Amino acid sequence: MHYTESYNDQFQEIEHYKKMPQMMPWVGKSYGDDNVKKILFIGESHYLDLDSEIHKKSKLWYSSSSQELIPKEKDWTNTVLNINEGKNRKYPSSAQFSIYGNIEKVILELYNPTDTENMLQYCAFYNYFQRPAQEKGQSIIYDSKDLEVADEVFLKIVKTIRPEYIFVTSSKVWPYVKEKSKELEIISDFSPHPGCAWWNRRAKKYGTNSDGKYLNGKGKVIIFLKEHSVFNTY
Repeated sequence: MHYTESYNDQFQEIEHYKKMPQMMPWVGKSYGDDNVKKILFIGESHYLDLDSEIHKKSKLWYSSSSQELIPKEKDWTNTVLNINEGKNRKYPSSAQFSIYGNIEKVILELYNPTDTENMLQYCAFYNYFQRPAQEKGQSIIYDSKDLEVADEVFLKIVKTIRPEYIFVTSSKVWPYVKEKSKELEIISDFSPHPGCAWWNRRAKKYGTNSDGKYLNGKGKVIIFLKEHSVFNTY
């Protein structure tokens, strides 16, 4: 088990997680260890299969509970279960691999502790939007209710686990977290989704490295972690 349940009682006080406890954040068992600063990675959203209907409308989703989900829907929205399945940067599905595995690979480039089976054990992670995307591989089409719930959950998670740094792996989520991070005085930055082409493709909007070359998504994460010595091994 690569995670801790020490924050679960506090997470379960969040209204949305009273209904959908399987969506509670992942907090690695070594989050905040001596050689690791507290960093929270934020993704965009879970997704459900095409035959699912309960998540298609926000009103229905937020009035529902996990008891109304079929087993597959519950499993696909279980953040902790999905991440804990990862072993040595490999996950049961390619979608999970691109999200979690690519973040792990970056961390492993900078930090090589004794236990490297699951590098997310040194971080916290959750998806910003609390309703799954309408289709696999597609960004969520969100509305005002999604933003309202996301804002409430974000603030309460941050208050609970008190990250020193936040890194958002979604261009769609970044504008919302950027402003809140400033208000909370938490240093933050963003990259494109680890599974998209821009993770490995350079672009002007991602800034430049010390040689003046444009960065890609992976490069942005590496520079952020190095600049703030999140993993104190270099």
